[in-house]
Amino acid sequence: MTENKSNKLEATVGMTLLDAVPVIFFAASMSLMAVFFSMKSFWTGLFFGLGALLSFLAGLGKVIWKLLLVAKKKDVPIFKKQFRYLMSSGFLLMTISAIVYLVNFVTGENLVGAFWQFPATIFLFIGIGFFAAMCIYGAKADMDTSRANWTEEILNTCAQFFIFAFIIYSFYGFSVFTSYSQEPSCDELLDCAENNGGQVGSVKITTNPDYIFFDGEGTETLLVFYPGGLVDQKAYVNFMNRFAESGIDAVLLKVPCDLAIYKVSSARSVLKKFAENYDRVLLGGHSLGGAVASMYAPKAIKKFPNVKGLFLCGAYSTNQFASDFKVISVKGENDQILNKVKYRKYMGKLISFEELTVAGGNHGNFGHYGFQKRDGEAVISADLQQAEAVSFVLDYF
Repeated sequence: MTENKSNKLEATVGMTLLDAVPVIFFAASMSLMAVFFSMKSFWTGLFFGLGALLSFLAGLGKVIWKLLLVAKKKDVPIFKKQFRYLMSSGFLLMTISAIVYLVNFVTGENLVGAFWQFPATIFLFIGIGFFAAMCIYGAKADMDTSRANWTEEILNTCAQFFIFAFIIYSFYGFSVFTSYSQEPSCDELLDCAENNGGQVGSVKITTNPDYIFFDGEGTETLLVFYPGGLVDQKAYVNFMNRFAESGIDAVLLKVPCDLAIYKVSSARSVLKKFAENYDRVLLGGHSLGGAVASMYAPKAIKKFPNVKGLFLCGAYSTNQFASDFKVISVKGENDQILNKVKYRKYMGKLISFEELTVAGGNHGNFGHYGFQKRDGEAVISADLQQAEAVSFVLDYF
């Protein structure tokens, strides 16, 4: 045991445990950011998460050092000395990852819109205020006294809490300000339905907080569809209506913050309500929505035996399925969003798999939300691409 000034620290076990609270808030905040980054870039999210892990371990090590010092009267220097190295390395990794993400995926307008909305702005300034107060207090107070340590820990805990709240609200704001909105034709379809008791031609459209149901003349097949990442649900109403007009009823899911990954099981309640009314059910989705549909499919198959297939638009499945489960993939010829390497790697392993590449199509044409950044140019309309996709599905279901 090393005897030094650290042993004179006036602290209690309770104070030391309080020191762990801001560490936990920090870990939660940075984990959320790592997950969010990984939705756009796996490697960016991975390196940001690694930086967050190093920073978390630095804070945890310091908590352990204090706990041993207070409870066991043992000073283990390694737990204290590691802090400056792990914390600085972690923050460096997170900073580089954040810069890479901002440069590649965020416009100034979107960033300002997300971060400066109410009440996120208030939480940010309160958090910064507590951090500033903690730094000023720490520089002036005698940090070997119990009172000073309690004050510092309370200020740090409050700061981390409000920063955590800021990140939560900013994530919501970021999804709002960066989501692609539906084109006017989508609103026109929904307005027409609303003005005619839900009826548009042969299809009755029912809007629910969790989904939009397109009930056509078909009675055998139902499609449950996850929207693409950061794309407004309503951007797919024309696509789903086309399915219903062609004999396949459709349910268009509403997902949290326009990110299906936030609730993989979004289809569950819909399947409980509608699945038994049909001979077969398809799970489907566009882009991230397609990936999420494939993630939920194994659970859906176990609970709902009539889930018979998967319909992917500009997406791929990392799961494998039995020979009696059909996977249908439709992608645009000029799609520059879909990861072609991973697509070939995973889709080539499927047993029952049918594929259509729409000539002149792209990634964004499966919805009506305008041109998607970094996508290839389409030389056909969204309506034509969607019509080809519907026709292809009808060949098998």
